[in-house]
Amino acid sequence: MPDFIKENDFPSIMNDSAAKNLIVHVCNIIMITILRQPESELAMANNETKTYLEQSKTILQVNNTLVDKFKLYFNDPSINLLNGSLSAATWSNVNMPKVKKYDYDYYGPVSPVQIQTKMVSKATVKRLLPNETFNDISMTCRDLNKLAYYHAVSRVPLHIMARFHERRKRIYFYEDSVTNFDLDWMLAQLQTQNFTNGLHITSTRLETDRINDSNSHMNISGIACNLLSPFRVLEWIYLDSIKS
Repeated sequence: MPDFIKENDFPSIMNDSAAKNLIVHVCNIIMITILRQPESELAMANNETKTYLEQSKTILQVNNTLVDKFKLYFNDPSINLLNGSLSAATWSNVNMPKVKKYDYDYYGPVSPVQIQTKMVSKATVKRLLPNETFNDISMTCRDLNKLAYYHAVSRVPLHIMARFHERRKRIYFYEDSVTNFDLDWMLAQLQTQNFTNGLHITSTRLETDRINDSNSHMNISGIACNLLSPFRVLEWIYLDSIKS
């Protein structure tokens, strides 16, 4: 749970176990009512759901920290393995457009230019959790940009999306430009080209393989991406795509 919620949230009136039991009970009441099942099924449903919750556990926790570009360059992703669970630390920087405070003639984007982020690779997670089942999908920066697009679109009303499709100025995602040099990636920007048929997106991807730290000597492979912000997608749908 985020630290700001822990610091500002109201004190809990029950422990975690009691909270889970209450959630299980209420959820099962709702499901049994919707499915029109007899109340006699409630006890069995409660027991089965409790068993599932007790058996399930979080095996991977990711903690991302926003930093400036200087710290982003010198900080690499790290990962710790404890009792079969992984805790990964990743780093990100949000690049905002350089707009003067009273520049009233500026009509360019005001959403983030890009989100630069350093992550732990899937190969590292699979190697450290050999008994877990993983799919065969390899996520690239392009894939993450598409997820940002879908996330943004899910927040847009249907009539706005209809107008967007009528304009036929969609967003196109191209394969990543790959580099093996940290500085090249740091200096690169997310390529966003505005053509008559839409916005064309290309990310720069950095792949690394290095030692995590002097204490664990854990070999960590990482992936770094220059990513599209969901806010840029919304800005394109609501504003830029309807400009003549």
